[in-house]
Amino acid sequence: MVVPPRLADLDESDARFGQPPRESPCACERSDEPTVDQALQMLNGPVVAKLVSAAPDRYGKLPDAGLAEEMYLSTLSRMPTETEKGRVAAYLARQTDRAEAVRDLVWALVNTREFLLQH
Repeated sequence: MVVPPRLADLDESDARFGQPPRESPCACERSDEPTVDQALQMLNGPVVAKLVSAAPDRYGKLPDAGLAEEMYLSTLSRMPTETEKGRVAAYLARQTDRAEAVRDLVWALVNTREFLLQH
């Protein structure tokens, strides 16, 4: 079972990424400047850690092509290109621990510029 991040973790994460308190619909108070705290949150913060640790349960039993498609759709909201599917399949084929490989792939996708700009 996938356990979603706690609301408190999400609120704390939002604050670290410049999201003002949810008191106004205006995004004008938001800061777009990157910080060291943001980088640390993406490397090992509680929200990312929960996403990564739940990845084997969510994706691990899927065949390689289905895994790549589901992973890209759920993290980047798009299908992977043929090149990306090939890279995922090649990476999985080189690994001996599939669960660890799936966690690595999710962590890598969540830490892409594309993910950060979309979410």
